[in-house]
Amino acid sequence: MASAASASPPWADLPPDLLADISARLHAASDNVRFHAVCRAWRVAGDQPSCPLPWLLAPSSAADDSAEDQLCRCVFSKATYRAPGICVRNRRVAYANGTAAWLVRDKGEICLVNPLSAARLAFPGAGGEWLDHRHRIVSDDGGVLLCDMDPNYHDPIPNIPRFRASFLLPGHRKWQRVSSDLESGICCAAACYRGGYVVCVDDLGNCHILRPRWEMQAALPDEPAVKERHWSYLLTTHRGELLLASVLRDYGGYLSVSLHELRLTSSTGHNHNGSEQQALEVEWVRRDESDSDMAWLDDHVLFLGFPASFAVEAARFGGELRGGAAYFVDDGWEGKPCRVCRYSFRDGRVGRVATLVDTLPAGWHDTNCMWFLPDPQISAACSQSAASSGELLQGYNSSGAQRRQQLTIYARNLSPKMDSSRLRETFSVYGKVAGARVAYDTRGGWSREFGFVTMATQEGYDKAMAALNRPKAVKKAPAVDDSVTMLEWFLVLLLLLFIFALVYVLQRLARYGFSVFRNGVARLLM
Repeated sequence: MASAASASPPWADLPPDLLADISARLHAASDNVRFHAVCRAWRVAGDQPSCPLPWLLAPSSAADDSAEDQLCRCVFSKATYRAPGICVRNRRVAYANGTAAWLVRDKGEICLVNPLSAARLAFPGAGGEWLDHRHRIVSDDGGVLLCDMDPNYHDPIPNIPRFRASFLLPGHRKWQRVSSDLESGICCAAACYRGGYVVCVDDLGNCHILRPRWEMQAALPDEPAVKERHWSYLLTTHRGELLLASVLRDYGGYLSVSLHELRLTSSTGHNHNGSEQQALEVEWVRRDESDSDMAWLDDHVLFLGFPASFAVEAARFGGELRGGAAYFVDDGWEGKPCRVCRYSFRDGRVGRVATLVDTLPAGWHDTNCMWFLPDPQISAACSQSAASSGELLQGYNSSGAQRRQQLTIYARNLSPKMDSSRLRETFSVYGKVAGARVAYDTRGGWSREFGFVTMATQEGYDKAMAALNRPKAVKKAPAVDDSVTMLEWFLVLLLLLFIFALVYVLQRLARYGFSVFRNGVARLLM
């Protein structure tokens, strides 16, 4: 047995064709990482790696702008993952090609990073615009759409539009802004359309086409009378087409999906004064009935989510997912938990409805879930001996939670004005911070003046503890500088004095007239 074992070739010498075939069959991201982390020969196996099965990202549960671990789930393998807590609430970025990014602040600089590897990505435009909006979509051609369109927002602030967006056209550096009141509707989805238009749809069956200082409203396409539009999604194809995917619910609670393409045609007309004016014609074309449309659908899989949806060629999944289908999250009917459903466009032509794929666990409390294609990377910072011996390299192991607990610092005596983001910035001078959280009273909402900071490395933890334990040093994170607050009070006092003087002058003018008041002022000056 010993001689047979010694005669067998090492793992690194397996035939490349065999390694490539195995690699092409691994569509779960976790299996792909485990396989390519074994040794260097396996890591480079396969020139065209298969596309991993998409993950579903749970809605954010943080109560403030503190970093939190991101819950991800592969509904096809029923596995749930926890991504490191480097992202804060409402700073997720969706890409039209299915990938994703986190918007983070690194040493005071705004940047985009890979959700799993934290590798930096290209960052278009200025950082200020990115932070001013809650939802972010990057198109295939490099355009960016930043908007505010919370579907659960039922109490809008007066005089502030329900939908606000800034968009950056490909190759441009200047942001353009649009807004719409949406009347009484709630925005369900938004996307950029070629020609510099922003399109958003509401829950009342309206389509709003926006340009700076210009808006046009059109009705969504009609659906069968026995069905009502439950939710709407917008997605762009690689050919630049803008598709409307509508999830329909019939009287029995069964779900189906319809697909239409939005086509905008510019024309020149004349107004009542006889002068020329540009007009825009809106046309909805059904895209799930003809044989040519079905041929395109058979080759693609649609993932409908929030804030963006996308289509992927079915061949990239190596037969794991069949084409001609759309996956979406349903909020559950009659109090049932959220669930992921699959609708086949082929089956829909013969009257079939959407089927259940997975019932989501706690944490996925609404339909605002984002689909994305994970892009795991194996760290190259491994020793040659470990790689050649075939050791399994893992970025996170079973002791990861215990290690994070060992690197957590209890910060007390905090200023009442210290929030989680400023607590993170305070400790970032000692090293990379994995998480920072200030404790708040659950009823009153005020700070309890203590918090927890988790450092990413042992070195950063040691530096922070050394600074806190240094003699003559106060054992607390530096309090917020209140000089700015004092300056604000001083400016408010000056404003009140000015208003009081202005009211006094106006009263004197009204009582004695301007000439008498002018003589009185002249005597005072003399």
